Formats: sequence, C-alpha cells, structure tokens
Amino acid sequence: MNNKIREIEARRSEINETLSELRKEENLSDEQLNKRSSLNDELIELEQRYRSEVEAFNEAEAEAQRRLNDGTDAESRALRRTIENIDLGEYCERQLGQQEPAGAAAEMQKHFNLDGRSLPIDFFLQLETRAATIPTEHEQNQAAAVQPVRATPAAIGYVGVSSPVVPAGVQSFVYFESIGSVSTPAKGAKVEQSDPVLKSKEQTPQAIQQRTSIAREDLLMLPSADSSVRQLLSGNLADKIDVQILREHSEAFFGSGSDLAAATAATAQADFAAYQSLVYDADIVDGKHAGTVADVRLLVNPDTYAHAASKYRTNQSEQSALAALTAASGGVRVSANMPATASKKAPVLVMKGSHNRSAISAVWRGVSLLVDPYSASDAREVILDATMYFGGLTILIPGAFARKELQVQA
Repeated sequence: MNNKIREIEARRSEINETLSELRKEENLSDEQLNKRSSLNDELIELEQRYRSEVEAFNEAEAEAQRRLNDGTDAESRALRRTIENIDLGEYCERQLGQQEPAGAAAEMQKHFNLDGRSLPIDFFLQLETRAATIPTEHEQNQAAAVQPVRATPAAIGYVGVSSPVVPAGVQSFVYFESIGSVSTPAKGAKVEQSDPVLKSKEQTPQAIQQRTSIAREDLLMLPSADSSVRQLLSGNLADKIDVQILREHSEAFFGSGSDLAAATAATAQADFAAYQSLVYDADIVDGKHAGTVADVRLLVNPDTYAHAASKYRTNQSEQSALAALTAASGGVRVSANMPATASKKAPVLVMKGSHNRSAISAVWRGVSLLVDPYSASDAREVILDATMYFGGLTILIPGAFARKELQVQA
C-alpha cells in the first residue's frame, strides 16, 4: 500500500478512538457535539478517499501485471523477454561455482529488488512463452525423458481466490465488512446514521518449500530440460498452496476447529435430491451473490465426485446427479486437495457469484532457488531448494462462500 493509504488509515484510527471516547460520555456539551459532528463528516470523507485510493492502487497493480503478462507495451515486452531469457542451467552452474548471477537473472534480480539467490515468480509462471533450446536430433528423446508429474491446475482460482503477485513487505487488503443500511424515513423523522464498515487485513509471507535432488549427470542436461524442471517446481509449489488454503487454512471455508467442524447436517447417504440442493437451496441462489444457478460453482473431493456420478433420480433416468449439476451450475470440479472424507461425510465448497476476488491469497514475487552441492555429494547429486511465499487466506466477500456436507459412503 502507498503512503497516502497509510496516512488515511492512521487518521481514521485516530478519529474512531476519539468518537469511541465521546460515546462514553452521557451528556455531551455543545462543543463536544460539534466536535462529534465534525469528526463524523471527516470520517465519511476519509472513507471516500480511502476507497478511491485503494481502487486506484489495485487497478495500477493489476494493470502493471496485465501489461507484463500480455506484453501490451514496449517496456513490458522487453521485461517479459528478459524473464524468458533466464537460463536455469547457467543460474545453477554459477551457484555451484559460488559466483554471482549474471545476464538476465542478475538483471531481473535488480529490477525486482530480489536477493542474489532468488528469481522472479514470473519465470516459473510463464512456461508457455519460453522455447527450449534442444538440438533437433535430440528433441524426441528429451520430450520423452522429462514429463510433468501432474497437470491439474490449482483449484483455488476456480472458486474465486485471487493470487496477486506482490512485492516485498507486509501486504494490506481492504474489504467491506458491511455496507451500512439505507432507510426511507417519513417526513420529519430522524434517520439513524449507518456507516459502511471498511476493514483491512494484513498478509505476511508464509514459506512453501520444495527440495529436489538432481544427479550431476542430469544437471549437465538442465539447459535443455529447463522448461520441464520449472514446470515441476512451479506445479508442486502451486499444489502446496492449494493444500495449505483448502486444508491448513480451511477454517475460513469450512468452519473453525477442524476441516469438518460442526458437521452434523448429513445423516443419510446423499441421493439425487441432496446433490441438487447444493445449488438450488435458497441460501445458495440468494439473489445477492448468485442470481441464477449458473452463478454457482462447486469444489468437491474425489469421493463426492464419484458418488454423484452414481446417483440417479430414478432407475430409469439417464442423467446422473453429477451430470445434472454440471449442466445447471457454473461447474463442478474435483480436487485431491479438498479435505478428505471423514466418518463417511465429505465437505463441499460452494462459491456463489462470478466474483474473481471473493478471497485473496497474495504470492510474493521472489522465489528463493538455492543450489546445494554438498548435502548429497556422496551420491553425486545436487539439491535444488525452491521456496516461494504466500499470504494465507483473506475472505473479502464472506457471503460468496457456503460450506455444505454430504454423506458419500454407506
């Protein structure tokens, strides 16, 4: 956040403290009444300025990232080309030789203010833009030798969790806890003040780490396998963010305590009607977050997905519960990172509405990539230690999510 936003936050905090003290007074003097009125007016003005500054800041950040991803101007295209020209093999070789990074890697470290053992996360995320420099006669052998071990993309984005790339430092995200109420008073009637409640929540970096051993013989081929190694690292790190948010930070989605906290609703094995209720219940298509059933998305674990595919309205029906849900809703997706079935019951995460920022989990730009030639030297192996940082989970639109539970085992 910029200095203007921090200044507004500080002043808003001062005003709220003063107003809180005034509320404790039983009989306010005229001077105190005037002061309270003046502070309330200033607070309203500050909220408007705050909202404008935050929107402008977020738009600027989003535009900068979009320009980098799309390469829509000369500067962004040049920056993207430089990122694509980082040679992972050379980067590792220089670390093994205890040399400082050079070339594109050093240029990007300076540009993004990263330390000498970190690479920008964009290097790992933009795999499709980089062509591997493999000699023609070896193309088929290399393609067969290095294949990604998983191809399923992260699930959190599917249910409206935005993962903006952020610079170094603590990040603050703003959301409305409530928007206040609107009244229709009769003539001469007094209107009670109802202010929107604007809050901010900080996210601090939390580490996600992977250690991968590579034989020294294979390290010689790393430049030609560059894209596949990056895909392996980025895929595993992204998968771990899914795990952390859907399991370790699951209180926001699934209730406090455990993944299946306060789960008592499901008392019988789910049938066709139970699956339809996931998207047709009044608390789901609520007219506020979701206007139609097509606005609803579901995230389930593999047991729920398979169970829904086996349930039909009648023995003569041709459409399964899964097919009916998929056809009517905005989609049903299975994720192995969803909390597992427990006591025959499985949680379902329901996202209402087409919001792409219902929740947020920041990802810090720097990915630490260390090359360790010593720990496994007796096996002639080099350890690649990759660490990225994410900010946990902040729900920005609480009403956009619902937690359901179904019994999916007999």
